[in-house]
Amino acid sequence: MINLEKNTKWYDTKSIAEIFSVSVHTIRSWQQRNRMPQPDLQEHRFTRWKAETIEPFINDPVGWRKQNTND
Repeated sequence: MINLEKNTKWYDTKSIAEIFSVSVHTIRSWQQRNRMPQPDLQEHRFTRWKAETIEPFINDPVGWRKQNTND
């Protein structure tokens, strides 16, 4: 059973895809290639990021990648 912290804002794959106006497949591809933060929770067909994990990437994806990848 998955236990989401009640007072924490969570993002799912679909909501992140909508923010970037890309497909869910693109988000999964970015995730597999370490082009974005890894999820805080991931189980079969259930992927979630805490706000504090994903919002720095949402606000500045290029800056996040420069700080967190070997690009």
